[in-house]
Amino acid sequence: MSHGVKKTVQELSIACLQCRLSTLLIQARLRWWLVRTTLMPFAPLPSFDTLSRLGSADMISFYETARSLAEVFSLAYGDEYHQKLVQAL
Repeated sequence: MSHGVKKTVQELSIACLQCRLSTLLIQARLRWWLVRTTLMPFAPLPSFDTLSRLGSADMISFYETARSLAEVFSLAYGDEYHQKLVQAL
């Protein structure tokens, strides 16, 4: 494997990890809202503005980065594989 492909794979792994971590953060926040609403129905309802401040916008940018890196990486396997991956994304 060439140095460029290794670097792309490493960057893709990092972008996927970032996307997964921000997804887990949002999932945990949503679960907390469910518990909080159940335990304290009199409390004000949560706002989705909180989610946008806590990583939902970052998650989208991490996904876009991972998607573009996956497209670049797929070129190492030939044009046919690259076209299939682009269609799947």
